[in-house]
Amino acid sequence: MKKILFLIFLTITNLSATRILFDLTKEEDAGNADWMIDNDYPYPQPPNPATGDDWIGGISDWGFDLHSMGYEVVTLPPWGRITYGDPANELDLSNFDVFIVCEPQIPFTTDEINAILNFVRNGGGLFMVADHNASDRNNNGWDSPHIWNLFENYFGIHFNVTGDPSNYISDRTFNVSDSLSDPIVNGPLGTVNGMSFYGSTVMTLRMSINPTLRGHVWKSGVSQGSTYVFLATGLYGRGKIVGLTDSSPADDGTGNPGNNLFDGWNESGVQNNIAILNATLWLASTSPYIITVTFLPVNPSPDDSVYVTANFNFERTEDSLFYRMGGTSWVGTSPVNSDSLGSTYLIPPSQSETYVNFYVRAVTTNNDTIISDTFTYITRFPGDTLDMTNWKLIQENSYREYIFGNLELPLNSILIISRNSSKQDFERFWGISLSPDVIFINSQGSIPVINGDETFTLINADGDTVDGPTISMIHYLSYQRRDFNGDPGNINSWDTLDWHLATPGYVEYTGSGTFIGISEMTDPDSTNAYVYEFVEIFYGNRSVSISEKNQLSPSIKLESSMIRKILNLTHPAKNIRIFNINGQEVLSFPGYRRVFNVSDLPEGMYLLMLNDKKIIKFIKY
Repeated sequence: MKKILFLIFLTITNLSATRILFDLTKEEDAGNADWMIDNDYPYPQPPNPATGDDWIGGISDWGFDLHSMGYEVVTLPPWGRITYGDPANELDLSNFDVFIVCEPQIPFTTDEINAILNFVRNGGGLFMVADHNASDRNNNGWDSPHIWNLFENYFGIHFNVTGDPSNYISDRTFNVSDSLSDPIVNGPLGTVNGMSFYGSTVMTLRMSINPTLRGHVWKSGVSQGSTYVFLATGLYGRGKIVGLTDSSPADDGTGNPGNNLFDGWNESGVQNNIAILNATLWLASTSPYIITVTFLPVNPSPDDSVYVTANFNFERTEDSLFYRMGGTSWVGTSPVNSDSLGSTYLIPPSQSETYVNFYVRAVTTNNDTIISDTFTYITRFPGDTLDMTNWKLIQENSYREYIFGNLELPLNSILIISRNSSKQDFERFWGISLSPDVIFINSQGSIPVINGDETFTLINADGDTVDGPTISMIHYLSYQRRDFNGDPGNINSWDTLDWHLATPGYVEYTGSGTFIGISEMTDPDSTNAYVYEFVEIFYGNRSVSISEKNQLSPSIKLESSMIRKILNLTHPAKNIRIFNINGQEVLSFPGYRRVFNVSDLPEGMYLLMLNDKKIIKFIKY
């Protein structure tokens, strides 16, 4: 096999700059596993091996074959950190093109999930290798399918676990895609006729979450659809993902002493190695994506037509725009103007005050479907808006000020000022989807900068104090306005909560008349989380919350059913109620939230009621 690869790699050029990082921070060597390219890390030794056996690890041939093709392969060591955009970390994901994680045994933290999502979203490639259900090699209560399912609501891939079919099977399958354009089955390193799996789960592809997902290898005897998939690929943002349901195909039968390994990499009669290498090369190649989507006018009235322009980095066979008004059915429309670089589409007038969602869909010459983010604008008749142009938000201790530019704040809307994060990253960190009634500003590090004892004051364009100064903040807390008609400098005007309980984009208004002022201030305590500090300003006379279109109660899940202190939902929910096994209500949380502190609950089993109807079991330990 290595001789064949040697002859082929001569035709592949410009790979010297491509860097691939293999993870070893998640105890991938626990138990009988040995999923490393070498036991010298981060850089394998010797630097120029003659064969894969010169490196010691259960997937050393995978690393060696990539090295032979001109790729640089590196290991993120057990003490390493999974980060994205951290200049202090030499092995930060931003320095690599592909990140390979083979059968992780420790769940990713929230910060690590965000780092991986940002890495892929910005053009990186992620290779996810799992194993069968209940493959918990370090006895910590987690196996790789459950760990990878932490990404299910982002990538759309579900690795089958307890209660799902075929979560622990073996199969020597030849049920592979017959498409000649399939980049995995008919890729640059050859054709895949079959693969072998020994103790594997399967994947279910959630096309409603990610319609770009594509199966390549399936369980024997099933139709080639979105279920019983062994090997799958997909797009996310500007990047790519690969899911593989078993580590056996990557196992080269060698490794550290004491591990019982089997050679699936070079197994005769199947092409495990070709499939995995084709998938790796596909991850390392440039991903097609929609570069920009813009619309004009930015603040349309119900009588305005809206023109949307999309620019692409790829050739396309077709493209269209889909829009809906006020939560109605989606309507598709073709471009009114199009060239090789982009297209322009027309959304007709809404005729009434409402919100409008839209996204762009395009098909590449390889028949891949590329979909943009979903964008939203609100149509309003003139009036009922507050002109905040040249208003200031002042921070004391230490002094900072932020001057708002040309800004109009509609009645019953929310303004969020984030320290230094994009709206998408902010939503991902806080686990929310902000409604169209929220205006988001990234202050680019200007304000807030919270280190303790800060107060905030809102001043209008005439220099008059509108609200504030607020009470002094304490590190790692969330302050939420309770008394909107009271003194903002009085502690009784605020609810002081753990930072996990922040509610950006939600105001439970209890005042009288129309209010304009500061409704929330939060300082998160998490690695590199300072960029998500925020101050929230509310203008209105009624409660404002996450809109009905974002209430995803049918898909809400617990991120883990084993809870020690903090209970995390995959999406915000309202009216959270917790019952013990005797049916007694022991905790409740009003409003929309995603994160809940349950540290005061005694150990045991509980029932969680979401949105007054959905029940989920969890165990407090």
